[in-house]
Formats: sequence, structure tokens, C-alpha cells
Amino acid sequence: MDNIKEILDGIENERRFKQNDGDGEYVGIGRLNLNEEIGRIAGGSRNVAATKVLRGSEDASSYEQRRIISGWAKENGCWYCIKDAIGNSKLLYDKSSESKVYLNSDGVFVTKITDICVFGNSPLNFLDNRISLHNHIFPATFYELTGFCMNEDFRFCAITLQPFIVGTEPTEYEIYDKRQEICFYKSWTLQILRLCYFRPLS
Repeated sequence: MDNIKEILDGIENERRFKQNDGDGEYVGIGRLNLNEEIGRIAGGSRNVAATKVLRGSEDASSYEQRRIISGWAKENGCWYCIKDAIGNSKLLYDKSSESKVYLNSDGVFVTKITDICVFGNSPLNFLDNRISLHNHIFPATFYELTGFCMNEDFRFCAITLQPFIVGTEPTEYEIYDKRQEICFYKSWTLQILRLCYFRPLS
């Protein structure tokens, strides 16, 4: 926890003093509030680095952001061919238009190959909302960004690790209670909560 506090203090200092990175550009992320930035950190060093690479590209097209981030990923050893991304993992779920889910050989994590553009996401939007904010709201089912790839359909994808949770699907009442607890009121969150809030088997 001390390490996270140090990182957050550094982000706050960057935000406050607008330090330069040598090119006169602001180096802090500052896209989320300090509590939410814990979710970005939980997403791993590549999640933080990829966000910094895209800073200043908020108004760029999704295509341009994909070009920037794929170039960075290739230079930094986190661009994978699909076979290397999944390795010896076993396919668990491929019915979604967004993600294919593979159970890793350790049985502890799943690898998700997620087409970030299915719902009109840009890479930066995906890093902010689908990883960082998700991790802030649902820490038990955190995502860690491991890299990027093109899937079998030549679609730009993020590769993430997520804990594999064995449990039973919550009841509608449990979903409602959880939704009230975390102040989610919109109906679309039901599916998100169904996926993120399993009761562990005892």
C-alpha cells in the first residue's frame, strides 16, 4: 500500500506542479481522480505506460490511437501474435462479440482477448474505463493489461489477465443489493454485475 501511496503522491505532484518531461509536455496522467488511479495501477505497469503514451491523443481518432499504441507495443515487447498471446491456455468462452476467454494453465487466471472497438471504444477509452475504472469498482475481478494483438479477424485487441473465479451466479436480489451498494442504478449494469460479482464456493 505504501508503494501505491507513493505513486499517487507522485501523480498529484505532477498534476499540481505540471512538471515537464523534457519536451515541455505534462507527464502526469491526471485523467481520473486519485482514488480511481489506484485501478489504473492495479492494471499493471503496461496499463500505466500505455495511458501515458496516449496522453494528449484524446481528440485523435480511434484509428490514430490504435496506430500509436501498436507502434509503442511493438517497440516495447508487448505486441503478440494471437498464438503467443494465448499459449497453452484452454478456450473457455467465445460466444461474446467482444472477448474470447482462455483458462491459463495455472488455473488461477484467464486471458481475455478483447476487441476494444466493438462498442466504439478508442484505446484510451478502453484503458480508462474498461480496465482502470473497472479495477476501481470491482477490485476482486481486476484486469491486468499484458499487451495488444490482432485477432483472427484482424481486429485490434487488448490482452488482459483476470482472476478465474469459481462460484455460483448471484441471484437478482444479490445483484440489486450490490448495485445499490456501489451506487449503480442504470439497467445496463446488471450484465456487468452478473459477470463481476460471483459468490465464491465454500
